[in-house]
Amino acid sequence: MTPPRSQRLQRVADIAGKRTDEAANALAERMHRLDAAQRQLEELRQFRRDYTLQPGSSAGPGLSVAELLNRQQFIARIDQAIIQQQHDIEQHTRNLAKARTNWIESRSRSAALDTVTRRYRDQERASEERSEQAALDERMQQRKDPWPSP
Repeated sequence: MTPPRSQRLQRVADIAGKRTDEAANALAERMHRLDAAQRQLEELRQFRRDYTLQPGSSAGPGLSVAELLNRQQFIARIDQAIIQQQHDIEQHTRNLAKARTNWIESRSRSAALDTVTRRYRDQERASEERSEQAALDERMQQRKDPWPSP
């Protein structure tokens, strides 16, 4: 015997629900990655500020030309790391937007399947109640008229 439509569709709805959960987990992961990248960028910026403000950061009587060049090259590498981190943040932001869109679409599909499944279940229940009522009416009719006329 074939299971009712609601049961068959419920299996599909369950799978859609699992996919929605997976999409939500992916969204949370993307949010976490973006947050970590933003923190790292702030740490790089703070390190650069601290490094340029520490004693000996400006050209003074105590720094040789080689030390000054070395210091400038190090700051340039920090600046490059900051630029790269900004690009990474842009990529993480795009990935987050895609994950959010995927989650919203998945959630919508899952909700639609749940709604249709609920409707099918309600229709099946109403049909079953009508059948039971018809059977009950039939029995009551037979009790009223135990000997039907020919």
